[in-house]
Amino acid sequence: LEYVLHYPYGCVEQTSSSMMPWLALGGFESMFPGQLDPKQRKEAIQKGVNRLLTMVTEHGGLSYWPGGKEPQLSGSAYGGWVLLKAREAGASVPKEITDELLDYLSKQLRHVDDERDTTTLVDNAFALYTLAKGGKSEPAFANQLYLRRAKLPPIGKLFLALSMCIDNAPEAQIKNLLTGDGDPGKWSHWSGTKVNNALRLLAYAHVGMTTEAKDLLTNVLASRNSRGEWGNTFANGWTLYALAGYERSLKRSDAPLSVNL
Repeated sequence: LEYVLHYPYGCVEQTSSSMMPWLALGGFESMFPGQLDPKQRKEAIQKGVNRLLTMVTEHGGLSYWPGGKEPQLSGSAYGGWVLLKAREAGASVPKEITDELLDYLSKQLRHVDDERDTTTLVDNAFALYTLAKGGKSEPAFANQLYLRRAKLPPIGKLFLALSMCIDNAPEAQIKNLLTGDGDPGKWSHWSGTKVNNALRLLAYAHVGMTTEAKDLLTNVLASRNSRGEWGNTFANGWTLYALAGYERSLKRSDAPLSVNL
């Protein structure tokens, strides 16, 4: 935990990933005395927000580094999602900034029906998730991407599934995205594959796939490396977020699980 709570701030991905543990573990302070002090958590989240705000471009999206001029789609989707979660946690995040960021993400979806680049399609799926989280869902574009799901690698299908969970899309469609990874071909995501289990755990919990969620939890915990983590900042951040969300979702009845996406 000490390692993931104190990632160095750097690019938009590192800054966002540095914030994920602090965002995930609110309410768990008693389990980690001395590491999750509420005041320290508040300060860490606001510090991350302030750094992300230095990456805002005139186009509304986030650049890769502070002061950059050109927005990056994947960083904007990730940083935007983190800014929305930070606001939920009580951080000061200007609404006009997130409104413009969401507008930027929405504009990037205009060619999702004929986009050929796999990386861009994955970024589109992440953008749909962030837009849904921000109350600016784009169900028509989500449906277009769903119809092209055979072109999506696992991480793209999972981000799309999470966006559709928020939008209350048909459960059969969501489960269809969660069943089987398919063949990603030669393409691979820069973060590797371990993040997929974290995203899948979030989706399983949301749609009430309790048996699958419990089985996957065992797999997630067993997949840690010798340092007790999952290999990189992105995978670590999302895995901690998923584990904390799953823990909060547990009920003592037979009711379906529920998790805040």
